[in-house]
Amino acid sequence: MVLGVRKDLCECLAEIGWIRRPEDARPAEGFSTTIGADVYWTGLTRILREQSLHGMTRDPALIGLLERLYGEPAIRQPRFVPRVVYPYPDNPWSEMAAHQDMPYVQGSLDTLTAWMPIGHCLNSGGALEVLRGSHLAGLRDRIGSGKYRCAATEVDVNDPDWRCTDFGPGDVLIFTCLTVHRAQRNMSDVVRLTMDSRYQPTDSAMCEQLLETPFSSRVPAWPELLGLPPQAKMELARNYWDEMGNGDPRAVHGFLQAQLAAALRLCPADDDSALARSALMGLLATNRALQPEMLGALGLVELQAGPRSRLVTQGLTRIGVPAEALPFYTVHAEVDPRHGKDWLERAIEPLLTAESSLGDRIVRGAMWRSRTNAELFGGPAVCALMDADTTAPALQGSSP
Repeated sequence: MVLGVRKDLCECLAEIGWIRRPEDARPAEGFSTTIGADVYWTGLTRILREQSLHGMTRDPALIGLLERLYGEPAIRQPRFVPRVVYPYPDNPWSEMAAHQDMPYVQGSLDTLTAWMPIGHCLNSGGALEVLRGSHLAGLRDRIGSGKYRCAATEVDVNDPDWRCTDFGPGDVLIFTCLTVHRAQRNMSDVVRLTMDSRYQPTDSAMCEQLLETPFSSRVPAWPELLGLPPQAKMELARNYWDEMGNGDPRAVHGFLQAQLAAALRLCPADDDSALARSALMGLLATNRALQPEMLGALGLVELQAGPRSRLVTQGLTRIGVPAEALPFYTVHAEVDPRHGKDWLERAIEPLLTAESSLGDRIVRGAMWRSRTNAELFGGPAVCALMDADTTAPALQGSSP
């Protein structure tokens, strides 16, 4: 995973002109950036859109390790910081003064920082150093330090308890919010790529500012940063308005589905395949990082629902069901072919024009939905419905 993240990040840095080539991460000719420069904020905004970075902070192996340390479920704080540090002396800010994280994270004293090199990070390149046993002394007095733009801690820079090593892909350094740590100058000839992300028990307090992006005064908020192009947002809004009955409560699709179930006297069925499909869509809808997969899954729904709804409408009409059972499917037979076409042209296509690398993820979401569809339509509830006596007072099975 880490080397894949490095590849994505280096391609991004080469694209915005920060490094020469993705293969070696050497600074672009005559270019260097530091925190505070206008070009830094533009670049950081672009970097924070890299989905693989977000995935790295939520790696199951890392989360599992942290939960074993805590002995309870853990959550990642939304704010994480990717760091792109240019070599010294072109970047005199390539070192970070000794400090503790607690003044920044506040909230929970149980906060743990996971510092991760994105590729090889040698001691000579300014790998992170920690002061052994420093967390046992509690919160220390701070001194102002304009040079490093952080709350530096008064410590002996030559203390023999400073610890560092050479790090490689997949390594992670975990320490508490009271651990004193620092980064020395990047004396290598390549850009240093690292990331620090913070975690805490799910039931502990979190400072409100940690919900924001890093350097939030200069970087867009998460919804804007990870959002869709305007044209795609408008198509999603039109689709949702149709689902809401265009403002008519009795035309809301959920109401029509309940009316269908009541007219056919359908009974809920205990079917894991139906729950799996609902769980998939809930997962995609509540995780912004899975937005491309959500677009793929919903796109498949819109493309398939129209033809299927026409056939169901014909079948229901043929067997003479009550009139109240028909609107749910007649509406979908009418609007979903348009939805499917517009979803492709106005939602997915603009997103791929802006971020072509998301294509595989959109297809993956469609495949997930397709698999849960196959499991549902071949599952016991649908089979029971298909085998039922359609003249009986009640049809057993789950609502479509």
